[in-house]
Amino acid sequence: MIPSNIEAVMFDFDGVIVDTEEIGIGVSSRLMQREFGIQLTEEERKMFYGLQDLRFYHRLTERYGLNQSPQRLLDIHNEEYDEAISRINSTLPSVSSLLEELRKNKIRAALCSGSYKSQIEMVLRNLGLTRYFDVITSCEETANHKPHPEPYLVTAKKLHVNPRNCAVVEDSENGVASAKSAGMYCIGVTIGNHGTQRLISADIVIYSLTELKLHSRSPTH
Repeated sequence: MIPSNIEAVMFDFDGVIVDTEEIGIGVSSRLMQREFGIQLTEEERKMFYGLQDLRFYHRLTERYGLNQSPQRLLDIHNEEYDEAISRINSTLPSVSSLLEELRKNKIRAALCSGSYKSQIEMVLRNLGLTRYFDVITSCEETANHKPHPEPYLVTAKKLHVNPRNCAVVEDSENGVASAKSAGMYCIGVTIGNHGTQRLISADIVIYSLTELKLHSRSPTH
């Protein structure tokens, strides 16, 4: 249940709106195997979820002493990733119906993601979802990334909404930590993280957006 004081709902993108996490880790796995003969461990695959991509490649570069810069690896990654996500043709379950319900109840919707804005906008356009989001905050817009609270605080500021009146839908540990540090109500959803994340710090945890209901509101006169 979304509390009655909520004026805006912020969504993570990867693993909440669309199932891009498996696409992303697949690209990373192939890249590391192809370029360096390295097979990502389960711990490294888990690290990928909820971590901004450049930070992920920084960690791999440091861990393995790679002879490529993290930015160069990310550039290679993004070329293959952008091609893959351009073919996404469906959202995760109940996304469209929830966004429509929020709109009918005059609750604002925003995206707050560690992905690049061009990637987010391409997928939203392809799925016909652009009109539902009042604000998009991408990784280019903040100096600090999740689990730091800055991404969600920046999004609240852009919406002109008090953080205490914001709810966040997240599928990663870092995302939940970011939302809670920003003083927001946090809904953990497990469907897009494929069981890799522990979301116990969220206010509630659900398995699908089909479980998320709005608090009934008194009619206005």
